[in-house]
Amino acid sequence: MRTYLGYITIFFLFPVLSILIFLSYKEWSKTQSPNHVLDERIPIETIELARTSYMTAANGKVISEISNGEKRTYLKLEDIPLFLEDLFIVTEDQNFYEHAGVDITGISRALLVNSQNNDLEA
Repeated sequence: MRTYLGYITIFFLFPVLSILIFLSYKEWSKTQSPNHVLDERIPIETIELARTSYMTAANGKVISEISNGEKRTYLKLEDIPLFLEDLFIVTEDQNFYEHAGVDITGISRALLVNSQNNDLEA
């Protein structure tokens, strides 16, 4: 009786399992990377960061700067010198051109250093 009941259970559960696997694969094939989705939904041209405002006199001389504690000036990518880009890459992420956006070794190294730090107010 147990064997017979087991075969019936398998007979009914196999199609359910097959359908779940098929639907999971179908959903998985539709997934996109977060960067791709964000690039589609939030065009980089529409992002406005807080900038420093300048009050100028009639002759163009800067009288005052207005900021929220941060002095920011917008620069286009073309206006940033190549050596400055390379400088940021060297200091922040030396493997920038070798990974797809997430540097696992860098994250692991940061976790190790942070776990060894006994300062709880980091």
